[in-house]
Amino acid sequence: MPETDKRKYPRINISRSVDYVCLDDKHQKIEEGKGKVLHILNISQGGVLMETPKLINSKNILIVTIDLEGSTIKIGGEVIHSRKLDPNGALTGIRFVKPYNKQREIIAKFIRAYYYGGKTA
Repeated sequence: MPETDKRKYPRINISRSVDYVCLDDKHQKIEEGKGKVLHILNISQGGVLMETPKLINSKNILIVTIDLEGSTIKIGGEVIHSRKLDPNGALTGIRFVKPYNKQREIIAKFIRAYYYGGKTA
């Protein structure tokens, strides 16, 4: 019997550099990752799968990246899983937590751009 995808939103595969900040329960910074070694592997309106240099042990995370127009955006999320990929990295699944309308709009633009060959309108 074929396995069905239970995700609420379809995901698209992209490679995009990101920074992140791990937060404690009081939303204070406890760790951060920066640089081109961090990549979004796929994204949907509900979440993202990122390649990170190590396991993420924080529940709360703030993702920082550049949108299609070149502006910096920040999206809060909850780490759902982080599993070792190899000695130099991990795969970390993040569910977006209460994204604001502007953030939802930016995520939708990413998805439209990749579905329609770079067109954002």
